[in-house]
Amino acid sequence: MLQLHLVKEKMEQQEGLNHLIMQVSPQPTEEKQVDRMPHTIVLLIDNSGSMSETANVGEPITRSTSQTSARMSFADQVKKLMRTSSQNTSSPQPLHRQEVSTKLDYVKDAAIALIDQLHDGDSVSVITFSSYADLVQPLIRLTPNSRKAVKELVRQIQVSGATNISAALEIAKTELAKVDPKHHTRCLLLSDGEANNGITEVDEMATFLGDYRKAHWMVSTIGVGVTYNSFFMENIATSTGGAFYHLKEMNQLSDIFQEELSSLRTATTRHAKLSVTATGGVQVGINLNGYYESEAGQLFLGNLLYEQDIVVELVTSQTKESQSQIQVSFTFESDQGLQTISQTISLPLVTDDDMDEVNIDLKWAALVEELMDASIQKNAVKATETRDQKVFSQTQQDSLHRADRYDQTYSKARKASLKDKTQDLFSSLQKPENQFGESVKSMYDMSYRTQRRRK
Repeated sequence: MLQLHLVKEKMEQQEGLNHLIMQVSPQPTEEKQVDRMPHTIVLLIDNSGSMSETANVGEPITRSTSQTSARMSFADQVKKLMRTSSQNTSSPQPLHRQEVSTKLDYVKDAAIALIDQLHDGDSVSVITFSSYADLVQPLIRLTPNSRKAVKELVRQIQVSGATNISAALEIAKTELAKVDPKHHTRCLLLSDGEANNGITEVDEMATFLGDYRKAHWMVSTIGVGVTYNSFFMENIATSTGGAFYHLKEMNQLSDIFQEELSSLRTATTRHAKLSVTATGGVQVGINLNGYYESEAGQLFLGNLLYEQDIVVELVTSQTKESQSQIQVSFTFESDQGLQTISQTISLPLVTDDDMDEVNIDLKWAALVEELMDASIQKNAVKATETRDQKVFSQTQQDSLHRADRYDQTYSKARKASLKDKTQDLFSSLQKPENQFGESVKSMYDMSYRTQRRRK
């Protein structure tokens, strides 16, 4: 479940750079059948004014109120809602309108389908947020009658006001505190706008979410359209061990909800964390996968669903030590309780003259380049979305320095220059037509998926 690798077999004592790869994999699923733990879903739905805009759906939408909908797969339920009435052999019975047209309309239909997919005995809470937050449905255990009532409340959600995400997360804390810790719990936050009320700064939000991290409450965020702040939305997810999604077309929402439900049902390695320490004058730098790091250097991975290659930088300034011990602890929760796996890898430290014959693992060097490139692209989009030229210029300078140092460190393993690629990226983003819109959002989304090794 934990394997360690180094890109370079040895490292400079002075001004050195290396990378540690930690291969982590989930605990194998046991063949014996285990009882399904109840699920708790807290929905946080943006109902600000911009959610009344026409949805970019990808194809026409209608809905049917078939009695069998709860027994269909979740994806099939929402896809059924998307068929036109002419494609159905029987006339569809709309819930409260003939055709879905706005972003909020579609979110409500997808939320209703999600509620139908949950089992009796699961729990759900619904919170909306605009200029303020409203507890539409306090946490309730699902029964046939309560399920019907919750769905009707969701249908009645209307648009109003600005965007106050932190107010919704504050209410969600109160709701989550009611949940049995043994339940499999997830918050799903959907927004199409930039937070302009309440907490609006990323660092302040990460601090605010400290209670979520302590209680293992994961928030997955879904950015709708092209006007939300990519880094702000991803930071909420990353800070809590959740996942971030860019919703280009509304018909993708069913797949996202299905992925989130599946992660609750199948996770065997939950609330995973990695801790890395080093001796001998080696400092542990940033992780290239973009995971949240605590002040103590602990990485929050969330639920581990598939094998991951986690990469951290190793740097030296000046040391006379000849050896470093890199120690890694992998901690997670399973059905057997809290588990910890620890490993150590040795890293020789040498003078510059002894680096002439250094062996570089080409496979891992290529991975580092891929993750470094993704990290630089995300930072470039983050800087672009600030609309601040000073921030953009400083980010460009810092990114070029990082890329240049990588090029020099792994020159023997490279065929092209990451610095040149970085320069082309920032030059492209300086053009007004490339600064905003779907292309920038897709770039951020693809970079995030590259970092997390998600398809």
